[in-house]
Amino acid sequence: MPGYVSFFIMTALAVTFGRTHEGDENNGSIKGKVTTADGQPAAFVTIQVKGYNKSTLTDEDGSFALRGLVPGEYDLEITLTGYATTVQHVVVELGKVTSVAIQLLVYGRQLQEVVVTGGRNKFARTSRYGWRWQPADGCRSGEGIY
Repeated sequence: MPGYVSFFIMTALAVTFGRTHEGDENNGSIKGKVTTADGQPAAFVTIQVKGYNKSTLTDEDGSFALRGLVPGEYDLEITLTGYATTVQHVVVELGKVTSVAIQLLVYGRQLQEVVVTGGRNKFARTSRYGWRWQPADGCRSGEGIY
């Protein structure tokens, strides 16, 4: 009986650790580099395979890799805050690595400047219990909202 247990454990370990690439020889992969409009590497960019639950982030040098993809056509959605979302069509072939180079463009719509100032509200009142209240807009009786 102990011989069967050790055989089972050894078989389970061999199957678990022997398949680190989980069928990559029957699939393909995508590797690439993402740069900004000025040619600098784009770090921490999200690369999402549209329609599939597969994504990755670029490294500090802008490089990324998606492995274990079934041969076929895919759309990669590339997003980074402050840059326009880009979609890149890619064809993955059996046992091959498809290389792509993606350049991000600055998002054309920039937010307007916002100025925040602080000060005392001259319309707010403090009750004798320490509560502050302010009259509601359009309220005729002058009662406030607590």
